[in-house]
Amino acid sequence: MRKHVLLGFLASYFLTVPLAGCSGTSSNEGKLRSEVRTALSLAAESKLFLDYLSPEHVTESFTTAYVRYLQQQTDDLMARLNRMKGPTSSQENLAECIKQTEALRSVLSSPVLISEDHARLISIRGRVAEIEANLKTLAKLQ
Repeated sequence: MRKHVLLGFLASYFLTVPLAGCSGTSSNEGKLRSEVRTALSLAAESKLFLDYLSPEHVTESFTTAYVRYLQQQTDDLMARLNRMKGPTSSQENLAECIKQTEALRSVLSSPVLISEDHARLISIRGRVAEIEANLKTLAKLQ
C-alpha cells in the first residue's frame, strides 16, 4: 500500500511540476505565469499529500522525507521568484505569488504534519486549499 502511495506522489510530481514550468516566452510576464502555475502545482500536491496523511497510509519516515521534499521545492520556487523582482508590469501579481508561496512554505514547516492530530491536519489541509484557491485566482489573471 505504501508503495502505491509513494508511486502516486512521484507520478503526480513528474506529471504536474515539469508541465507547470513550461513557458514559450522568455519575458518576465511569461516566467511569472510559469512560476504561478508551479506554485499552484505545489499547493495541489501538498493538498493531495495531506489527503493521504494518516498512519494507515504512510510511515513517519516517509512523511518526514516527503515534507522535506515539498519544502525544498517551495524554497527553490521562492528563490526563482525573488530573482524576478526586476522590472515587470506584473509587480502586484509577483508579490501575491511570493505571499502565497511563503504561506505554503509556512504550512509545510508545521510540526503537526508528522503528528497524528487529525483535527489539526484537517485545519492545515483547509489552509493549503485556501492557498491553492488564491493561486488559481492569480493564474486566471495571468
